[in-house]
Amino acid sequence: MHGVGPKTASTAFQNACTIFVQQEHLAGRVLHWGTEPQDPPARWSLEPADAEKLVLGALIKLGGAHRWIALTDLVDELAGLQPAFDPRVYRRRNMPELLASLTSVEVDGEPIQPYVRIALMRRNGSSHGGTSKS
Repeated sequence: MHGVGPKTASTAFQNACTIFVQQEHLAGRVLHWGTEPQDPPARWSLEPADAEKLVLGALIKLGGAHRWIALTDLVDELAGLQPAFDPRVYRRRNMPELLASLTSVEVDGEPIQPYVRIALMRRNGSSHGGTSKS
């Protein structure tokens, strides 16, 4: 079952849907009379560096300048900032590949639940530091 509703829809309803789309993510996709639909950028059309400002903004909002952030939390934040965000637009197959190509972001490499943060070099000018995820 496919469902559409506000992000405040009950968890039970969202879990009952095989696909649940928050109506807030659809707001920018409504066509107005006399306008042409805006196509998202074609896959593989931008460079990874073009995503850097958006990724860093999301990390800063989540506190990634001070601590490690779960990759899933970063993906959720990016979806909130830009619902059509897709790493394939930036010439990478998935989010870990995109993050690995950005020098301003560190990925801890955990295979099951990766964590990310703003690279130490960007945070304080050094290239060394602790790796605690607290």
